[in-house]
Amino acid sequence: MVDSTSVNITSTLFLRDLDEITSSNNDFKLGIFNPTNSTNRYVGIWYNTGYDALDVVWVANRDNPLKDSSEVLTASEDGNLQVLDGQNKVVW
Repeated sequence: MVDSTSVNITSTLFLRDLDEITSSNNDFKLGIFNPTNSTNRYVGIWYNTGYDALDVVWVANRDNPLKDSSEVLTASEDGNLQVLDGQNKVVW
């Protein structure tokens, strides 16, 4: 799991369900979220408004939502970001 003071995601330091990283100026967050009234989960970037509502600006797996909380956002050995499902299959 990555804490909010870290800016590195690696194959051993990754984000799990509902984890997030906040930008240094506190304007944006990167993480795994599920929209209100949905069981789908997505990896995205959103404005840090300080409210419960998400103002999402980018979604990695928009066309391939995850269905449970076992996904992770990690980095592959070559440094590319990946979204893995509960069976460690790359979905993005």
